Amino acid sequence: MTNGRFVLDTNAALYLLKRDTVPEPFASADFAVSIITRIELLAKRDITAEDEEELRSFLTDVEVVPITETVETAVIALRRRAKIKLPDSIIAATAIALNLPLLTHDEQLLGLSWPSFTVLDFAPPP
Repeated sequence: MTNGRFVLDTNAALYLLKRDTVPEPFASADFAVSIITRIELLAKRDITAEDEEELRSFLTDVEVVPITETVETAVIALRRRAKIKLPDSIIAATAIALNLPLLTHDEQLLGLSWPSFTVLDFAPPP
């Protein structure tokens, strides 16, 4: 799996936050998140101070990727060719720009086919 680095979709980040340990084969992986994931995590309504502290701690342990010109170009291309929500297209474009697999459990993103885009289902165990 690409250098043990992955981009986390927001639902994958939330899944990791709910667990005490990172599941194999991701235990030694490095993670990145789009700035959109950072915003989605911190903008939750009725967030407690404790939850916010946990989220901010998590976000210091991952690379938060801004919307660069490369990401912007990929977003525009994705939105022109696929019916995908803007936040999801920014997250997917972040993975494309970094040339890293995207971990998600979002059906729309799992069905996205794009050159040099790898998406893996990061489904919680039953």
